[in-house]
Amino acid sequence: MFLSRWCFRKKVMGILVYLSWLSPLLGASYSSPHYQVQAPDWQQAKRVAGFMEKIYRQYAQLLPFSIKKGRFQIVMKKRSYKMPAYSGVCRHPYAWVEGGVLYFNPSRSRWRSYIQLFHYGAHQFFEFYFPHIPLWLREGLAEYFEGSAVNFFTGELKTGLIRPRLIEVLRGSWSELPYLEEFVDLSPRRYYGKKEELYQGYSWLLVYYLLEKEKKVWRKIWRKIRKKEELRYSLLWGKLEKMERKLESYLKRLETQTGEGAYRRAKVAFEKKDYREAIRLFSRALIANPYHPGARFLRAKSHYLRGNYKGAFQDYKFLIDLGLDHPWPYYYCAKIYFRQGERQKAIELLERARKIAPGNVKIEDFLKKLKGSI
Repeated sequence: MFLSRWCFRKKVMGILVYLSWLSPLLGASYSSPHYQVQAPDWQQAKRVAGFMEKIYRQYAQLLPFSIKKGRFQIVMKKRSYKMPAYSGVCRHPYAWVEGGVLYFNPSRSRWRSYIQLFHYGAHQFFEFYFPHIPLWLREGLAEYFEGSAVNFFTGELKTGLIRPRLIEVLRGSWSELPYLEEFVDLSPRRYYGKKEELYQGYSWLLVYYLLEKEKKVWRKIWRKIRKKEELRYSLLWGKLEKMERKLESYLKRLETQTGEGAYRRAKVAFEKKDYREAIRLFSRALIANPYHPGARFLRAKSHYLRGNYKGAFQDYKFLIDLGLDHPWPYYYCAKIYFRQGERQKAIELLERARKIAPGNVKIEDFLKKLKGSI
């Protein structure tokens, strides 16, 4: 009896090991309270479901009322998979939403992959509960959640970050925007035309402004959407010309909060090799926007060139933890480890850098040097 049970358990364990070995080939599925994720392997499915549960709570918190529990499906493909052409409203070379299912093909950068997931996850979430949601609001919410950052080391998720790129687009093309009365009723065909990025930026600005400055109006809009009532914007916002002026003024205020001015001045100081001044200005930019990758990277390099390896390592490690899969943070962290005599850790980081940038001469030469010194 004991022997037969032991044989049965051994067979079951053998099947489980076999399935785990096949999972990268056949794909795997993981279920969480609100998401079912299909991915090339089980660990990836579990990791994605975990972060989507966090962003789900952020989606729901923007609503002024409770909602019934939803269940969402995400299908992830391998990076080599080519997405078919899709002419629907939510379209992207790497992601789209169709039939309530989010199909996703991750990019090489983990950070970019996750912000795309959060963007199209917002489409999936809000269109599931409110299929009649206005186009400007749907896109504005998606852009709002694209302004997110994930720390892959601590698991921390930050949403609602200021979007410097969209601010720059709006600043350069503000005069090309239609009147607000016309904008809120744009057809999908016109919205997704040549000025799509400009219109997405304006949608984001409108959502961001309402969340920060007009919370009562925000709640009124959602109550009307819930009741499927017509949105009469002149009654909600007052005179639309006045609202336009408020948005323009708010845009100028946001521009000062992005740290872009300090970042541009810091780059000039960096190019002049005035690294002390560059660090001061990059630090000012990072106070305004701690998730500015350019400022973080160049401050790290400035620290490195001044011999402050501890400060450089902290900034490079921050970029790695954000999932910005760029080879140079790994490369410089490897150099710092090498200086400290930790060759094995340096080699591990260089191997990561080589996977991101195969064939890079600088990385290959340093890796050969380290392996030859062991």
